[in-house]
Amino acid sequence: MSMTFSESRASRDGAARASEDAAPLPTSAAPGPRSVRSGKLPRNQLSAERERADHDYARRLTAARKALAKAIERGGVASLQALRLHRGLSQTQLAEQLGTSQSHIAKIEAGQVRLYLDTAIRLADALNIGLDDLRRILPPATYRSGE
Repeated sequence: MSMTFSESRASRDGAARASEDAAPLPTSAAPGPRSVRSGKLPRNQLSAERERADHDYARRLTAARKALAKAIERGGVASLQALRLHRGLSQTQLAEQLGTSQSHIAKIEAGQVRLYLDTAIRLADALNIGLDDLRRILPPATYRSGE
């Protein structure tokens, strides 16, 4: 049985309307990129969402971040990550304060990107430190000194 172009189009349009009427799958209401396979948010976004909604969970995470920062400091390593954790901030929370993405914060901490001055100023302000202190803890690849 062969369909004409208009019959095929009508059939396709009818199927599209039927799928629009179907109830959507239950997922989180938070915006953001979702997994193509499962339709779920990435773990870091789910955790950030839960942290905003559950104050006890947020308190426990903040305490854990501070404990981790102390452990890192005992090892004699001063890093942007240690300072962020010492302030009790997740990468997502710091990113929100800076007006950037969590992945950008991860790249800064890993030394994979160079910082613009305005980003460095916002980062220093968010962590309550001066630019000189920030420069001491940044990975060398994140800044270029007077070339």
